[in-house]
Amino acid sequence: MATKLPILVYHRVHADDEITVENDQGRIDLGQFRRQMQYIADAGISVVTHHQLADWLLAGAVLPDRALAIDFDDNRLNVLENAYPVLREFGFNATVFVITDLASGKVVFGPQDYPAMQWDELARLRDAGWCIAPHTRRHLWLAGPERAPRDDNEAWDEMAESKRELETRLGIESPYFAYPNGSCNATVTGMARKLFRTARLWYTAVEGPWPQNSRTTDPHRLLGINIANGLNFDQFFQIVDAAE
Repeated sequence: MATKLPILVYHRVHADDEITVENDQGRIDLGQFRRQMQYIADAGISVVTHHQLADWLLAGAVLPDRALAIDFDDNRLNVLENAYPVLREFGFNATVFVITDLASGKVVFGPQDYPAMQWDELARLRDAGWCIAPHTRRHLWLAGPERAPRDDNEAWDEMAESKRELETRLGIESPYFAYPNGSCNATVTGMARKLFRTARLWYTAVEGPWPQNSRTTDPHRLLGINIANGLNFDQFFQIVDAAE
C-alpha cells in the first residue's frame, strides 16, 4: 500500500529541436519526457490521477505499493500533441489543470506563443480517462505578489467560476484544484476548502530533498514538483524512487 506519493508537475512538452526562451522552466523536451516515462514504467510504478489521489487521502482508498501522479498545468496544446501519445503507449493517465478562459480562446496572463487546448481537445483527454480539473479562469496569482486579484471576491470568482465552467462544458465533476504559480495563503486555502476536495501547490527548486505526499498531508496543500529541462536524470530518478 502506497505511503509516499510524488506529484510530478509538467507544463509543456516540446519537440527536442524546438526553440523556446532560455532557461525555460515550463519546458520539457519530448525525448527527455519519454525517457522519464520509460523509467517509471520499468520501475513498475503506478500512475494515478487526482480522482484516485483524493480517494486515497480522504476516503481510505488503497493505492498500489508504489504510485505517483502526473500533472500538466495550463492546458497547452503540445501536451495533447506530444505527451499524450507517450502516456497512452505506457498505459498512463494524467491530470490536466485548465485555465478556463484560455480554453475558451481568450488571452490570459503568461506566454501567448504556445497554443492552448480548447474544450473539444480537453474532451478527448476526458474520454481517454484523464482527469480534467480547474486552474482558475485567468491564471491570477491568488495571493500575489504579482498578478493578484483585486480582492477576496475576485479570488473566489477565479476559483469558483473556473470549476463551474469546466464541469458544465465537459459534463463532469472535478473537485480538484491547482494554485497558479503555487500562490496561496490562509485565506485562499480557506476558499479552496469550501470549493474543492483537494488543492495542489507547486515546488520549483531543482535541488532536493523534494516533497512527498502522505496520508497526513493537508489535502488542500498537496505538494507538486516542477519537472522541466533544468532537472537532470539523476534528480528525476531520486524523486520517482521516493514513491513507496
